[in-house]
Amino acid sequence: MSFINYHVEADYVPRRADIAGPGAICQTREQAEALARQWREDWRNSCYDRGQALGVENVRIIERRYG
Repeated sequence: MSFINYHVEADYVPRRADIAGPGAICQTREQAEALARQWREDWRNSCYDRGQALGVENVRIIERRYG
């Protein structure tokens, strides 16, 4: 039996070597697209690290087939 997962990944801005960018796994393409759109629109307003706002760039959806 085979299945597909959609990995949503991004890079933080400003880029930092000590933390990886955010990532999530979705079961449907629609879920992945909705999450990617949400990250692009409002991540900069909701994520803070030591008082410095972090944004994301290069939001991408990677389709992975298994089986």
